[in-house]
Amino acid sequence: NELKLHRYDIAVITQKWWRSAMVAKFANIPQRIGFDDAPAKMFYTHTVPYPKDEHEIIRLLELVRPLGIEPEIIAPRIYPEQSHYGAADDFLNSLISNKIVGIAPGSAWKTKRYTKYPQLIRTLKDMNYISICIGNEADNYLCDNIINDADVGSYASKYTSNSILKTSALLSRIPVLVANDSGAGHIASAVGTPVITIYGPTVPEQGFYPWGKKNRIVQISLDCQPCDAHGPNKCPLSHHKCMNDIEINRIVDNIIKIMDDIQ
Repeated sequence: NELKLHRYDIAVITQKWWRSAMVAKFANIPQRIGFDDAPAKMFYTHTVPYPKDEHEIIRLLELVRPLGIEPEIIAPRIYPEQSHYGAADDFLNSLISNKIVGIAPGSAWKTKRYTKYPQLIRTLKDMNYISICIGNEADNYLCDNIINDADVGSYASKYTSNSILKTSALLSRIPVLVANDSGAGHIASAVGTPVITIYGPTVPEQGFYPWGKKNRIVQISLDCQPCDAHGPNKCPLSHHKCMNDIEINRIVDNIIKIMDDIQ
């Protein structure tokens, strides 16, 4: 009823859920565009093929074709304010080194979390890097546990915030981020920071990897991948090899290569 009041002409429905399609239909929006493999496509007036082998950005842009628009690829961007940059700079100036690596260990899906972050932080400490554990405020406990397990003293810190703009400002100031298949990698890419994404229960072929030419992917190949569209909270086979068997040196090698490219 609220949407009806706006008298919208067009609804571009990116999600395939029944709810999204029904809301557009019952809001009397005359032109409703969605993907042709959506269960709720009966509520659409126009459909477009869902290109499964493409990145999600390209898939979504296909939805403008019924409007007579040729899709133009534009990388997602986030624009923090000066106050957000100021807070990030104050935090970074308090550290004992300018050799910094961001670590984003969180994920809403537990099996997506890399299991060797403490060992990675210890390895980086031996290389005189400071690791910053980055996440939202719900990741405080996760960062604390990882840093405590790493036992590296002042060579690790944390920067957690529920503000995407504050987090993105910090990410824009560091040379590289190591992350799971989670939102942090996409935020980093949107401010131009290279991301090393660690994949486990999900795979980049699903089309949701961070968009950027400098980004890198670390994974191993298993017959059981992907085991879920998102990543379950427990490994269905109870071994969690997709994360447990990824060697730290593969991540470190990619960090070094990105650092060398920057220099």
